[in-house]
Order: sequence, then C-alpha cells, then structure tokens
Amino acid sequence: MEDNKTALMRCLQELAFAIQESALFLDTHPTDQQALAYHNEKLTHYNEMKKRYVAQFGPLCSHTANQNSWRWIDNPWPWE
Repeated sequence: MEDNKTALMRCLQELAFAIQESALFLDTHPTDQQALAYHNEKLTHYNEMKKRYVAQFGPLCSHTANQNSWRWIDNPWPWE
C-alpha cells in the first residue's frame, strides 16, 4: 500500500510542477493555444489523481479534511 501512496504522491508532485511551469509560461505567452491545452490537460489529470489519492489515503492538507471526521491526524507523520 505504501508504494501506491508514494507513487500517487509523486504523480501529484510532478503534475503540480507541470501546472506551475505552464502557468508561468502562459503569463508571458497568453495566446499560445498549445500551451493552454497542455496546462488544462495537466490540471484535469491533477484533479483526477488528487481525488484518487484522497479517496484512498485521506486529505492532502488539514483544511480539506471532512468536517465529520479528522483523519488528518491519523496519518503517520513525515518522520515516522
């Protein structure tokens, strides 16, 4: 299970990087349709992977935790 969690987190990190970099590129090239399509594709994929991660392993950050439970504290801490 930990391998899947690590793989999903790595995928989210890579997608977040691609989204940020493409957003920076679009700041200087706002009419580049190919860049916009790339950005939107990565954003859609990120949102899908995030939903998958949250469903399997719980929230990525405390402010997105379910109000009926507090699973955030139940996960191992980074040093564990």
